[in-house]
Amino acid sequence: FNALSEGPFGPDVSVDPESLSSLLRAATVGELCVGLAHDFKNLLSVVSCGIDGCLQEIDNRREIPESSKQLLLQYLHGMRRASNTAKSLCDNVQSVGLRKTYRTREYVREIVEVSTALFQNALKYDGILENKSATLQNNADPWHNAAMVAPEVQLCILNILINAVQHGGRNPIEITINSKADSNNVFLEIANNGKPVPEEIRDSLLEEPLSSHCNQGYGLFISAMNLREMGGDLGFTSNEEQTVFTLKLPKA
Repeated sequence: FNALSEGPFGPDVSVDPESLSSLLRAATVGELCVGLAHDFKNLLSVVSCGIDGCLQEIDNRREIPESSKQLLLQYLHGMRRASNTAKSLCDNVQSVGLRKTYRTREYVREIVEVSTALFQNALKYDGILENKSATLQNNADPWHNAAMVAPEVQLCILNILINAVQHGGRNPIEITINSKADSNNVFLEIANNGKPVPEEIRDSLLEEPLSSHCNQGYGLFISAMNLREMGGDLGFTSNEEQTVFTLKLPKA
């Protein structure tokens, strides 16, 4: 997403249309694997503590026959080695996923322009969005800048735009992007005039892996997790008039 050249009409974005959906799904699965590795490592830490406690307790129990004690110790040491190996594998998965988490200073409007260019490609070539259309207005302030992992913010914006077209119930759907800032953060607001987010999924939409479509999922959940890891956040409001997703990004 960062391999861009500046043309006379803004960023020149070249994306293989046939692989766009696969790219998004692969990125989502990769981020999910990093999160699962983190959670699994925490569980393994609990297991390791339990094993260490058992080793100490067995070693202090004089009533256990020596032959049985040695057999138990052998099993427990084997379990601890397996647990440490699994934790090492989790560390490797996390290290691969975290290599790209260095934040850089980026102008928010330029990030939006990249995402909207990818979005226009998706409308043209992604079969899931066939016969869908949108009118999009980018009013983001050109001077607003924030510290971010640019590809993750671009992917978050793209997810929001695609969801609006896919589930908004209007064709074309109207999308407006604005930005504002306070002393600490930049707020990027992406509004659409489509159907409101269903009540039954509002509480879980950004908090757990969830999909209302058979071959989509995890996108907004992963985006929210990524923004929080870089010091920002993702939230939304939704009613009959409009749905607004707000990205909070820390100022550079």
